[in-house]
Formats: sequence, C-alpha cells, structure tokens
Amino acid sequence: MRTDTKLDTGFVSSIRERGVLEPIVCYPGEDGLVIQFGQRRCLAALQAGRDTVPVFVVTAPNDVDRVTDQIIENDQRADLSTTERVKGWEQLAAFGLSAAAIAKRTGAKKTYVATGLRIAASELAAKAGERWEFLTLDQVSAIAEFETDPDAVKAIVASAKSGRFDHTLQRLRDNRAEADAQAVVRAQLTDAGVVVIERDEVVWPMVRLDNHDIDYADHAVCPGHAAYVGYAWNDGSQLPAPVYVCRDGVAHGHVDAAAGGPAGEGRKPMSEQEKAERKVTIERNREWRSATIVRRDWLRTFVARKAAPAGAEQFVATCLLRTDHTVRQALEAGWPLLRELVGHTPTAGDMYSVGRQQLDELVEQVATASAKRATLLTAAALLCAWEAKTDTHTWRQRSEQTRRYLTQMQSWGYALSEIETHACADDGED
Repeated sequence: MRTDTKLDTGFVSSIRERGVLEPIVCYPGEDGLVIQFGQRRCLAALQAGRDTVPVFVVTAPNDVDRVTDQIIENDQRADLSTTERVKGWEQLAAFGLSAAAIAKRTGAKKTYVATGLRIAASELAAKAGERWEFLTLDQVSAIAEFETDPDAVKAIVASAKSGRFDHTLQRLRDNRAEADAQAVVRAQLTDAGVVVIERDEVVWPMVRLDNHDIDYADHAVCPGHAAYVGYAWNDGSQLPAPVYVCRDGVAHGHVDAAAGGPAGEGRKPMSEQEKAERKVTIERNREWRSATIVRRDWLRTFVARKAAPAGAEQFVATCLLRTDHTVRQALEAGWPLLRELVGHTPTAGDMYSVGRQQLDELVEQVATASAKRATLLTAAALLCAWEAKTDTHTWRQRSEQTRRYLTQMQSWGYALSEIETHACADDGED
C-alpha cells in the first residue's frame, strides 16, 4: 500500500545502531518470501548494511485481507507525543547516556535530545507538555526557558495555538534582554552615586546636558545632576544607555529662564493621552524590531531552499516590470542582504569597490544552479531588496509596496506578526 518509501536518516541510523527490533511479517510467495508488514524496516536495514533481520512468517492472506490489514496497520500507528519522547530520553540519561549517545541510539538529532533533557529538568514544562499535547518540542522548551514568568508562559501557549509562536518567543527574549540591559545601566548609575529618574520626568526647566553641550563629567558636582535610562546607537542597534540631565537647568545657571526647553524637553508635562500615544509608539517599534529578527531568519531558511515555491515566476516578472525603487537600490548596491543570507561575510562601504568579489561569487552561484534553484534565488533577491529597506517607519507609513512584500511572504508560509498585519492594512484600518 505504501508507495512513498523515502527513509528518514534518523530511522536508518537507529536501525544501523540497534537493528530491526520488530520482526518483519512475510508470507510465502512464488519467488520467496513476500513482505506484508515492514517494508520500510527492510529497506532501512538494507541501507544500513544489516546482514539479517528478524522475520515472522505467516500463512499467505487472501488479497482482500492483505490490503485491508495493510491499511489498518498504517492508519492505526500513532507517533509518540512530545512528552513521551522526552520521558524516554530522560530515562536513558538516568542510565548514564549522554545526549550524543541517546541521539545515536535512537536516531534523533542531538540538538533535539539536548532540548528534551532541558525540558525534563523543568517540572512546569513537563506538565505543560502533558496538558497541551499540540505543543512541539521547541514550544515546550520555550516554556522551560520562561518558567518563572507566568504571563510569558501563557503567551507562549496562546501563540502556539495562533501560529505566531516564533514572533512571541522572539519578543519575550528581546524584552528580557532589554530589561536586563536597562538594569545593568541603572546599577552602574546607582553605584556611581547618580540620581536615577524616569524619562517622563524630563520637563522644563529640567534639561538634557547633551542638548546644551554640557559635559556630564564636569556636571557631576552640580546638585541637579541626574540621569535616566535612554538609548544610544551602537553598530546599528539601539542599546540602553544613560542620558544625563540637570533637574533644574535655570536654577543652576545652565540655561536662560526665558529660553524655554528645546525639542524633547517641552514646556509642560505630557498629557495622559500624549503619554499613552508615546507608549504605543515605543511598544510597536519594539514589536517591529523583534519581527524583523524572525522575518530575516525565515528569509535565511527560504534562501537555502532548492526550489522556488508556486507562483515564484509570476512574482519575479511582476517585480521587474514594476521597477520598484527598492529593487533598483538593491541592484545598484550589489544585493547586500542576499549575499549575507547565502553566507557571505558582510562588507562595509560601496559594494562595487569592497564587495565585488562576493558579487561575482553570487553570480557564479546562480549561473551554476539548477533552473529551480536559480528561480528561487531570483525570488529571494527581490524579497531581500524590500527587506533591506524596512525599518520601524514601515509600520507607521503603510504602503501598497509593503503589503505586496509581506503578503507574498505570507503566501509562501511566513506567519505575520500583529505589527506586520497592521503594516499590511489599508489606510484607515488597524
């Protein structure tokens, strides 16, 4: 009955290591024994180089019974659940086997086994795997990672149901990393004896030192010396950093009382509505940055495919005929993001003066690829052209081009996050 005899490498490895454990069921035929149950086991044993396999010989069934039994035997087979598989690995570890040894004996990937053993060490994750059988190994592992945060665990389970697990996990990790980095900056300021305030407290006549060319080291002796945790750009990333202020620039003689506050310091406290709007903007910017990490991971996997998905030819032709500005920019720059995703080391400066060799390597890679692979790389190049131009402005300045880009990825299997769905909405929608 089974026409697809493609064998999983893990299945073959397990038989190479342990042999065929369940006898193959055969019946006598005109030219020898005929397999009734165990075709894949027999083929895997051949591929693994096994000389013998256990065989149980039965009376030849009639054709109706043979076909019926084969259907039932395959239909009723159930895979182990995530929890059952993890418990098995846990028992093997208790017998002294390492993750590598368990992987070798069971045919599982070593990374999967290592993940499973981490899950086994978390009582909450193990129980979650038993309660919600739809959770994958990676999703249960994420619960173990955030087991001390009940809200995070709830978000992980909910996102596993909604199909946005990757986005939720990345957002949780980014939030944690940002909170940890902010805590480090706060601790450094406190240890240095600097008064730490909140960003929303910066209201005239409180002033930022950098807005008035005041050196923070010289200002440290001022009674109004303080700082809040803001952000600074470092290698293209926004990282928490101290922003120094004087709590009363007028009283301490730094600015003229009639000058008022420069942009960002304001003349009066923000209203509650302004605070709420600012909070939404900050949160959505964070969501977009997290989604960008997930999106580029997806693109990296997409670029590694051997063949393009359905509709790629039409997509490529449409993009070229539209001659979008972003595509022309990528063309002129030498497709930097595509080259990065295929494994080239990023180079600085003008791509035609610094990265010409890499560009030639990319051209050669396409020229020697199969037709399916070449089509895939062409489609990937166009996706990368748009991706390279996305930023936090993308969700605020919604455009038809953004909708075409993200919905094309979605049609090829990418799950949009909430902020990406927002970016795809027509004007007026949310």
